[in-house]
Amino acid sequence: MSNQPQAPRRRVAVTGGTGKLGKVCVQDLQAHGYDVFVIDTVAPAKGIPHIIADLADFGQTLDALSSVGGSDVHAGVGPQAFDAIVHLAAFPTPRQYPDAHLFQNNIMGTFNIFEAARRLGIHHVIWASSETTLGEPFENDAPYAPVDEDYPLRAKSAYALAKVL
Repeated sequence: MSNQPQAPRRRVAVTGGTGKLGKVCVQDLQAHGYDVFVIDTVAPAKGIPHIIADLADFGQTLDALSSVGGSDVHAGVGPQAFDAIVHLAAFPTPRQYPDAHLFQNNIMGTFNIFEAARRLGIHHVIWASSETTLGEPFENDAPYAPVDEDYPLRAKSAYALAKVL
């Protein structure tokens, strides 16, 4: 046994933690010893700390990322609430919302995450892209297969375009 003090557990905010990828990410981070906090528009499974927030609203985004466990943290005053952010939140389904609304929500949500992280001194932000940036799944007119780093971007939906930008 070591008398060395244990390093504090890393705190990770996962946006979109109730989505398909988000649920898996939350479980994996927890399994690897991270303290995970979900930020989403719906509550996750019981026992997972969370806050309901609309990330297209900068005030809600900043508030969600600067408070955890009832404690408020402000830039330059004490430690940041999170060591990292995994940004997975987005309206994913084309035709679920009008294109302009989906695009604005997804672009502003991503901008707000990065701007809040900058203001709060959170230096590690991971965000997901999508296979739809390369075209729609199961298309017949794909340029070639398999996909590689030189494959052309072919965003054909507002969702995919928001991921490209």
